[in-house]
Amino acid sequence: MARALLPPSTDPEQAKFAQRLLDKLKYCKEVLLSIRNASVGLGVGTSGSGSANAIEACAKPSKASLR
Repeated sequence: MARALLPPSTDPEQAKFAQRLLDKLKYCKEVLLSIRNASVGLGVGTSGSGSANAIEACAKPSKASLR
C-alpha cells in the first residue's frame, strides 16, 4: 500500500512490472464482474438449485485473451 503512494519509478523495468500488475488487476476485476452479472442474471443466491446452472454457464470458454 505504501508503495502505491510513492511517485512513479524512473526505472523502466519497474514501470513495466507495475503496468503488468495493473493490467492483471483490471482483468481480474472484469472477470469477477462478469461472474457476478452472470450469477445475478441466473438468480443464483436466491435458491440452492441455481448454483449448478451458474457453474455450467461460467464454464463456457471465454473469448478474452489470457496474458
